[in-house]
Amino acid sequence: MTARPADVRTGKCPPAPDAGLTLTAAELAAAIEVEADVAVRLLGVAAAMVLQYAPGAPEALKNEAAIRFAGYLSQSDYGTVAKESIGPRDVEYVTNHAPAFRNSGAAMLLSRWRVRRAGAIG
Repeated sequence: MTARPADVRTGKCPPAPDAGLTLTAAELAAAIEVEADVAVRLLGVAAAMVLQYAPGAPEALKNEAAIRFAGYLSQSDYGTVAKESIGPRDVEYVTNHAPAFRNSGAAMLLSRWRVRRAGAIG
């Protein structure tokens, strides 16, 4: 068995990819209504985020958080500014995707199991 590389910042190994996330790409594709190849790609991203954020959360919550985050990613646009013209009026929307994990609701589901640590000051 090959050892997983340690995280440079913490020195700890990241959780194994199968650490409690049992969601399949087919289930994800059905849940967020995307093609199978897109679901495979999004499942990898969502699983990595969920397992890094709260590896100790219950399986059902990890799966739901992955669905919510993957659904958010599948519906988000690459750009941040959208412009609409409604009659003589122009409206511009600016979307910030930086807090995507929180905006999708995934962070809320997992926040109880997130390990928070205090750092030394000074």
